Amino acid sequence: MEEVAWVASKGVRMTIDPARKAGAALAADATRVGTLAQRVARLHLLRHWGLRETSLKVNIDKGTEELRATLDGLRKSPKNTPEIETELEVAAGQLQFLLQAAQELEGGRGSVRQMEFIAKSGDHILESMERAARLYEGLPP
Repeated sequence: MEEVAWVASKGVRMTIDPARKAGAALAADATRVGTLAQRVARLHLLRHWGLRETSLKVNIDKGTEELRATLDGLRKSPKNTPEIETELEVAAGQLQFLLQAAQELEGGRGSVRQMEFIAKSGDHILESMERAARLYEGLPP
């Protein structure tokens, strides 16, 4: 699954028209953040439900690191409009909620409420990044 997402992302980058490249590349990164948020949330829930493969922790860490780095890269873009900035702030805040709930869940203080926060935070990040991607696509070249 991870490889399919990587190949698809690479394909999108290769087919972007150079005249629209900046906005389209940013839109692709926003979409990637949304996808990663869903993946990280799902992996945390799988871990809580008892799946203890060693690769799971590695994938959680790798996904979280990539999610943060890509989101930070978007937040530094000089092309951001106030509307895009708002969506990026929402995503950053929701990421903190997700990671805090995951930490509490991992620390044994977990409950149905933390699982709900993880799932909803992942969904909220996805929704914000879908809106941000549409805004990036509408940027002038």
